[in-house]
Amino acid sequence: EISVRDWSSDVCSSDLERGTRVVLRHRGWTAGDPTDGSWASVLAGFARHSLEWALLHRLGEFLDAIAAGDVAFFEENLTEDALLIFPGPGNTYTKAQCVALMGDHPPYTKYDIADQRVVHVGGDTAVLTHRATVSQPEWTAPRQIMVSSVLTKVDGAWRLALHQWTDC
Repeated sequence: EISVRDWSSDVCSSDLERGTRVVLRHRGWTAGDPTDGSWASVLAGFARHSLEWALLHRLGEFLDAIAAGDVAFFEENLTEDALLIFPGPGNTYTKAQCVALMGDHPPYTKYDIADQRVVHVGGDTAVLTHRATVSQPEWTAPRQIMVSSVLTKVDGAWRLALHQWTDC
């Protein structure tokens, strides 16, 4: 059993004119704590409607998979033709490239999310956008990014088809 220690001083929300601001800081995991402290549970708790809940929960599951080194999660939850695009030259990855790199990806120690928006494109496709401040242990300073993700429902589960970071 994995859970988080001391979220209380680090999780907050405040109503803003254009949505809800979510601030999360990850302080590490403690075995045996009965609280579900996964990113998926925390992010989904800030949703305003069911589609937003589902997409934020899925985003959190991807962050949890990164923290756990769960390569199988990426294999199962990226569409076959998925693309992941990050700032800088040569930072566009196919599903196969992403899966190959995930085992060594360091976890995020901070993932502050704000101004999330959901666009239901229609049918089983939706876009989730948000601003984020992210940190990893080896970074000297947090990064400010805009994130856009296109998800499509396949066999009843939301799969990531496109994920793009843009530096703010």
